[in-house]
Amino acid sequence: FDRYAVKSMSLLQLLVVIINAAISIRSTLALSTPTTTATSPQCNNHNDYRWKIQSSSRVNIVHHDHRWTPSSSKVRLNLEDVIEVELEEMENEIEDLLEAKNKPTSFSPKKQELLKRSKQKESTTTSSPSSTTSTKQIKLTDAASIIAGTAIGGGFLALPSVTAPIGYLPSVIGLIVSWVFLLLCSFSFIEAASLVAEIRRKNNDQDEATTTSIATIIRYAFGPKYALMGSFLFLSQMLAVVTAQVVKGAELFHDCFQIPYILGCILPTTLAGLFTFTTTSTNPEIVERVNTFLTFMMVGGFLALILGTVQSGNVGKALTGALFSRADYSKLLPSSGGSAGAPSSWALPVFINMLCFGQAMPLVVERMMQGSGGNEGKEGLSLQLITNHGDNTNHDEMKEEVTNKKTSATNGDKKSTSLLFRTRNATLLGASMPILLSLIWAGISTALISPTISNPLKYLLVNLGKPAISIPVGLLATGAIGTTLLGSFLAIGHFMGDIVCSVFGQCSFTWINIANALTVAVPSILACVGPALYLPLLSFAGAYPTTILHGLSPALAVLVLRRKLKRGVTSKGSEIGSKVTEARIVPGGDVTLIGLVSAALGLIGASTFLALRHVTQAMKPV
Repeated sequence: FDRYAVKSMSLLQLLVVIINAAISIRSTLALSTPTTTATSPQCNNHNDYRWKIQSSSRVNIVHHDHRWTPSSSKVRLNLEDVIEVELEEMENEIEDLLEAKNKPTSFSPKKQELLKRSKQKESTTTSSPSSTTSTKQIKLTDAASIIAGTAIGGGFLALPSVTAPIGYLPSVIGLIVSWVFLLLCSFSFIEAASLVAEIRRKNNDQDEATTTSIATIIRYAFGPKYALMGSFLFLSQMLAVVTAQVVKGAELFHDCFQIPYILGCILPTTLAGLFTFTTTSTNPEIVERVNTFLTFMMVGGFLALILGTVQSGNVGKALTGALFSRADYSKLLPSSGGSAGAPSSWALPVFINMLCFGQAMPLVVERMMQGSGGNEGKEGLSLQLITNHGDNTNHDEMKEEVTNKKTSATNGDKKSTSLLFRTRNATLLGASMPILLSLIWAGISTALISPTISNPLKYLLVNLGKPAISIPVGLLATGAIGTTLLGSFLAIGHFMGDIVCSVFGQCSFTWINIANALTVAVPSILACVGPALYLPLLSFAGAYPTTILHGLSPALAVLVLRRKLKRGVTSKGSEIGSKVTEARIVPGGDVTLIGLVSAALGLIGASTFLALRHVTQAMKPV
């Protein structure tokens, strides 16, 4: 801000110098004529300056007076001296401005924190593509680890409850089908983000945020109203996931330590929320380290569980037929459930919610695409290049420069396409880890747990009586629930904070604290309904918010954005001027996209049918 203020003041001072010099020359000419009297008191006011003439070639500028008196009837003003004095004044004012910049502010700590958050938000939303490309591009392995870490969470604890009753082979089929659906939908997100980036280039939307979230894609494809619906679905997804983790955590506290269930819903969640929000505002690195520790605990517990299963001799039992002795494929169909026809009895929505990694795709696409903006604004750049040349510019040189710009833009398109396919490879690599761990976890739970056991996790922790199994399961459960709660609290808190700042026009600490308190209180209160909420909540999250946001929306958006670009019309209704140039990332093209849209709509419709049937059965008299 100070740099731009100094530049603006310098231009203003230079303009003042030119005006004063013109007035001085005019006054000199008037004083040198015979008809002009030197001592006339009716002299003009020269912008609140008094020109005190000490000699025929030196002028000093003195402020705060409206009169001036020449010392001679013949005056010869030197323009160089006037400019020199003006420059001295300008340097003094610049020094004063820089001094004021270095003075410490007297703001309160709360106001300083608000200003800091406001500056961070402003720098994020107003960053241009040129500044974004200076950020270091993320490595392929790092992007893959972000995707894997997003998918591996508290939903893993629900897998034994689903796979043990239906058997290993149906579980493998359901997991692979859900994984392929989510993987292709993530490819759709990559392509939709590239199409949105092209529309931004055509529209010269340089002021837009560089991160392309699912809400941004929905807004460009369908309009702002649907983007608002996407925000509501995101909030409902986070609320369902957090409430499910609170339910499972309270149930485990009750089973292992005999703590009352309601107390287990409120006390640990409140402590986790206080730690997350208070520490994030003062020292966010501590939250990151705790989250990393919990992640290592979860992965270490899983590896120890595999080792404990091998040592317990259950691998031989599984190989001799325990994995393949039962198979209930009806649980993969939406008509399953009988009297318990709640959506929780259908395995596919639980699998989709457990394997979903769509929340990480905006960050991965943004970081993987760093440095791909070489062709941004290429149409406007060529025109600007032509119009900015003066009449004396050589036409051949101008033509050569435009050709060089077009060549650079073509190279930028090739680099962008290469990065898109590299992002797809990172997504494939990262998504392979959760499906691999899920298949192993399903095999372990099928080998260790009988289909008649109602609470598989409690059986592994308490009733099995083998420390080689119970301790790793405890570490796995603690790490999974902890990482999910910390990440979800931060995501919901940031989302609610943005709403507060946009609604009230400023980031009020009081309302932000209220939003943070509601983020913790609402899931805790809902969880008090009972442990039976766990699977229905995960099924709801998988059937509706997850499927709509990360399944239906990206695939449908690609179809819509492709047609908009082919028609040459952007989301703002303006002409683009050229056809779509981005590569097609989704294998199979429109056929695959139509299949994904149909599968998502079928999943939503079937889940709605099961839910309505369950409500109807519950309302019937016994």
